Amino acid sequence: MKIIILLCSAVALIFAVLSAHGFDLHFLKNSPARYFTKQDWDIAKTAARDILKNRELGDSVMWDNPDSGNSGKLTILKAGKSSGKLCKKLKITNRAKGQEHTSNSIFCKQPDGKWKAVIK
Repeated sequence: MKIIILLCSAVALIFAVLSAHGFDLHFLKNSPARYFTKQDWDIAKTAARDILKNRELGDSVMWDNPDSGNSGKLTILKAGKSSGKLCKKLKITNRAKGQEHTSNSIFCKQPDGKWKAVIK
């Protein structure tokens, strides 16, 4: 899904820019997403599509890949309209290789029906 690709691209771009400027990015070295397999990403994308398209405020969707042992959880923290678009704030927790990371991201439904991450 484009949301996951956008997020991965954003992280890669931030990493490249900050590294080029000499920032210490050791905290990313052990990020759970670093260890995700293609199958993990596919399962996570399915969970993201489900929560964005079908779920309401307070709902959670968990994903798990028994082959890799990696997993995650998405929870809708807030839902409403912004600039006429339906938006959802998600709490995203990912686990891999003994690491866990939680972040919050906002996604808004575009006129074409696709969901896009809001980058501030």
